[in-house]
Amino acid sequence: MGAAAPSRIERLNAGVATLRKRLSRKNTELDALKKFQATALSRLTAQHDEITRLWREMESAPHDKVRTLRSQ
Repeated sequence: MGAAAPSRIERLNAGVATLRKRLSRKNTELDALKKFQATALSRLTAQHDEITRLWREMESAPHDKVRTLRSQ
């Protein structure tokens, strides 16, 4: 090993530390995105269930109690 070996090792160690920090940030971002996705899917499921319930309710209601809204 020459005189440049210790400085090269230091540079490589610094590069490894930088990459570890980047990996940690990316993992944190990924966790946040996974939580967002789970929340969004949960909300969509709840909205779908509510729409389905309302359609069933409308279909089973007596027709004289259901009013059609005019579209503009």
